[in-house]
Amino acid sequence: MNNDFQESMTPEMNQVRTRYRIKKSWIRPIVETVVLVLLVVSLLYIWNLRSENANLTSVIASDNANPQALVQKQTNQIVSAVQALLGSKVPTNEVPVIATVTDASAVQKQAAFFSSAQNGDKVLFYTKNGLVILYRPSQNLIVADGPLTFNK
Repeated sequence: MNNDFQESMTPEMNQVRTRYRIKKSWIRPIVETVVLVLLVVSLLYIWNLRSENANLTSVIASDNANPQALVQKQTNQIVSAVQALLGSKVPTNEVPVIATVTDASAVQKQAAFFSSAQNGDKVLFYTKNGLVILYRPSQNLIVADGPLTFNK
């Protein structure tokens, strides 16, 4: 039956059929190439994520092994940011005690110095030099600074 159909085809129909085969023959290699490229890109992406994960895991392990070094690193970052904003006003002969504001409404009631404090602000106490600085890391802003006084 198939032979009957092929024999009944006109030359024009046969030419169209041949063109379709030629066009169809180009589709498969293109699709295979696209799939192969997507597969390679996906594998490279996954490999990159795994290596980043391994790096982060090692950093976390080193931070957990030595938490004091992590605190020192954070202190250095905060002091450097404050020194960049205030310049020579920040004492270099002393490492400050740093506290984080966790309840802004409570500290605002304690002293007028904290009237603009927000949760997350850092307070740097330079006890030897008698200086206190209120620093907002989220905006890289010095909110307030002044003399450190103790009420007795």
